[in-house]
Amino acid sequence: AIVYREKANAFGHWDDSHTELVGYGVFPQACYFNHACEPNVRKWVHRGPVVQFVTERHIAKGEELCIFYGQGPDELQSERQARLLANYFFHCQCAKC
Repeated sequence: AIVYREKANAFGHWDDSHTELVGYGVFPQACYFNHACEPNVRKWVHRGPVVQFVTERHIAKGEELCIFYGQGPDELQSERQARLLANYFFHCQCAKC
């Protein structure tokens, strides 16, 4: 159970071309973000122990902050759903899905 929890809450570190995963890290405070296929927050994983989160637009008071769980939202819905289930253990039910 611990391995799956770590996998679901880890952030990948990719090479400069974003084609090869070179490692991952778990950032405890960052684990509170939920997923959305049209997120309002973008994650930036830098070299080293830094992850930065930047809002994509104005955030209304009380609005949930969400990130995209993956590299890019251009996947087909069926591919995205399969990847989210395999890697994060949930069926996405956001507006885009």
